[in-house]
Amino acid sequence: MSYEITFLPSANHDLAEILETQLAFSTNKAKNLLNTLEKQLEALAEMPRMYPEYERQPEYRKMVVLDVIVFYVPDDKNKEIVIHRIIPGRMDIKRRLN
Repeated sequence: MSYEITFLPSANHDLAEILETQLAFSTNKAKNLLNTLEKQLEALAEMPRMYPEYERQPEYRKMVVLDVIVFYVPDDKNKEIVIHRIIPGRMDIKRRLN
């Protein structure tokens, strides 16, 4: 049974910011990120625990998508995956998660 994927406003903001930056340099790079993210989210909806816990904050799991890291929490009770943040891998992850 598939889980529903829900983006928190913080994750929506992160994704919009990342795409805006990528679009300034390459439309193809932004499209590739969106396509890859969509495919990985489809797989995640079927297997919510397929990615490891984030070692510094184990309440989150982390999914690497090209050059960004998606932090999410699976909710088995509600059959939902909540996407909390989407952070470029080069950023200070600890600071951005807090």
